[in-house]
Amino acid sequence: VLAGGAALRRSISDFQAIEATMLSSSASSEEARKKFEWVQNIATTFGAPIAETSKGFAKIAAAANEAGISGDSAKNVFMAATEASVAFGLSADDTAGVMRAFTQILGKQQVMMEELKLQLGDRLPTVMGIFAQSAGVGTKELFKMIEQGQVGTEEFLKFATAMRENVRASGALAAGMRTLAREEQRFLNEFQKTAVFAAQGDLEDSYKSLLVTGKDFFKETAQGWKFIADVIGSSLS
Repeated sequence: VLAGGAALRRSISDFQAIEATMLSSSASSEEARKKFEWVQNIATTFGAPIAETSKGFAKIAAAANEAGISGDSAKNVFMAATEASVAFGLSADDTAGVMRAFTQILGKQQVMMEELKLQLGDRLPTVMGIFAQSAGVGTKELFKMIEQGQVGTEEFLKFATAMRENVRASGALAAGMRTLAREEQRFLNEFQKTAVFAAQGDLEDSYKSLLVTGKDFFKETAQGWKFIADVIGSSLS
């Protein structure tokens, strides 16, 4: 019971923290709620973990908002990260790494070699070629442009669109969505959403009451348990 309750509490805490982060890039709590519902649906559609995916979107949206980038463009960047991660079969940790790199690029409003080669190149093998093609140059020219600080938000947004088009046209995204791991994650997502929804009602109060009752029971009977333990200990010695 305690293990299940602890997992449920973590899920509730994660959802509450994500909703709070969504508020930072939203005009109202209603807008934040709609964003969270949207990203939950995206996570389940693509078989990605709700908590990690939602955190990635919240950070990308916040960085885009600070940079004056539209909400639609922020969603496109997030979808590029999500779809590429699914297409290449990335783990939750590697997907978080892609989200982090995209967030940093939006925050700096400039593409750096650190994000492109180290954070993205190791996880998304085609990223260099797709980025260069979307910029209309070769890879060597792209590297030169980056070193000279000539690759900014505009080029990055074009790359995000190109990445989405590539993984869809190649069939990699469709194949990635059909794996057993993605189906398992969809099941877990639906279970988590149902559990959290229930916990936000009477179930949460019931669980709290159970914890309080259990705590009081063990507190009041502590001496009795100690006596039993001493008797058992004496009989075994």
